[in-house]
Amino acid sequence: SCTENIVGRVQLCDIFAFTSSQLLLLLLLIPPLCSILTSQNMWSDEGTGKTRSYGNIVECNQPQEADQRFNSLWKEDDFLGVSQGEHCWKFKVSEGEGIFVGLTTELSFAPGYRCVGLLYGGPGNTSTGSSLAQGGFGFKPVKDGDEVVVLLTVSVEPRTVTVIFYHNGMCLGKAFEIVQPYPVPMYPMVSFGCAPGKVSIEKVKPPEQRARSQPQHQGPEGTYKLVSSDFVGATSSVVANKVIMQVRSLSTGFKVNIHAGNHIGASILPGEDGSWTAAQVASTLMYIEETQELEKALCRILETLTGFEAEQDRLTLRGHAGAVTFERWTPPPPEPFTRNVLR
Repeated sequence: SCTENIVGRVQLCDIFAFTSSQLLLLLLLIPPLCSILTSQNMWSDEGTGKTRSYGNIVECNQPQEADQRFNSLWKEDDFLGVSQGEHCWKFKVSEGEGIFVGLTTELSFAPGYRCVGLLYGGPGNTSTGSSLAQGGFGFKPVKDGDEVVVLLTVSVEPRTVTVIFYHNGMCLGKAFEIVQPYPVPMYPMVSFGCAPGKVSIEKVKPPEQRARSQPQHQGPEGTYKLVSSDFVGATSSVVANKVIMQVRSLSTGFKVNIHAGNHIGASILPGEDGSWTAAQVASTLMYIEETQELEKALCRILETLTGFEAEQDRLTLRGHAGAVTFERWTPPPPEPFTRNVLR
């Protein structure tokens, strides 16, 4: 028989009457709900309240009025951090640009650029949070949909902290290698640049590969070294051999960055008739005597560009002011950052 509630004479059996499918759904939801309620995994805001989290996801929707960063620290079950052994986390970026991920300590964790860590992200750089560690450490910028794996090894003999990053499954090699004394325990962290941003984290099995991968490029993308030039006032081969060009794809063409003492950048755009033009040609303005004439010639070629000719491992930029040919080149792996910046 049903028990009656005196107020309103509502039958409790009606309130707690479930269909079999509803009961099954309730039973399935109880374990994960209990796990959420009892889990101590959590994101810790930097103290400004600019990030918010739920479960293993942290997001930042704070509009930025200037060049700012908002940080969040991940603490796992026992809250003790990592002081020894090998540990690995996968960060998945579901939204945002300019995001860096990596590791820090509680004493080094702080708001904005005051936060110090061992980080990778943004355009593919490693960073200490407040300054650049290694520019161009990665092969591509970190963007929506990307996954960055962080492998931390705290060794006893020799006593060393090593951090390796993996970007979309590609091993980038050792980014940080700090010998004793080094600060522990360490915690994973996220640093947001441009809002909005959203990142999730999960602990994963460490990958087997530890050596830096070589990128597989499509079309003209990649890194090149200058091998020949045809323009008035061509410089010596010794200087030319130091000229490096990086090419990456854009939605409408390609972006070239040439390091020839100064940095020269341009967008290479195709024309309807098969010709090419260069837009937004710009150069840094530091005076370097041995490369000055070469820099001027490269800028003139880009400003009068008519040809962007890729053939096997060679790429030629041709303009009314002359031509330069580059050959695909594999740079040596960057050295890991070794200075201890953490507290």
